[in-house]
Parts: sequence; structure tokens; C-alpha cells
Amino acid sequence: MLEDILRTDSPYVFPGKNGKQRTYIQRQVNRIKEKAGLLKDFRPLHGLRHVYASLLASSGKVDMYILQRLLTHKTPQMTQRYAHLRNEALKRQVD
Repeated sequence: MLEDILRTDSPYVFPGKNGKQRTYIQRQVNRIKEKAGLLKDFRPLHGLRHVYASLLASSGKVDMYILQRLLTHKTPQMTQRYAHLRNEALKRQVD
């Protein structure tokens, strides 16, 4: 899929203006949401973040402290919502 993207001298896959780092993507996200028929309050980037965290937690290869740091959660309690996925991964390893 990435092979079809127009190549530039920019180090970014999806560069912003003049090849610089893209810092605002709300317009593009809203266009995608509209074409997909999603609700205006749907948060796709938050969903991707949640999938990322869930996959890491359920892999059993990342402890909760590292997951907390990767997600930049201020407290361990925020990261605890993924703890059950980690426990399932540990249980699979024991089995």
C-alpha cells in the first residue's frame, strides 16, 4: 500500500506542507470519517491507540510499567484497563 504513495525528498511518509512534519490532520480525518459514514464524534485515532495498547498488553511481552510509559499515562490506574489482557497472555504461556 505504501508503494503507491508519491515519493518526495521528505523523511515523512505523509509529509505536511513543503515536506515538513505534518502537525494538523483533523481535516483529513474528518474527510475520512465523512466518506466512511462515521459519526462526527467518532475518534479513530483514539481507537488506533487503544488497539495498539491492547495488542501490546495481550502479547505478554511488555510489562504494565512499560505499557504505561509508552501510552504516556500519568498513573498506573489508567493503564490497568489493559491488565486483564496481560493476565490472559500470561495464562496462555503457563498452559
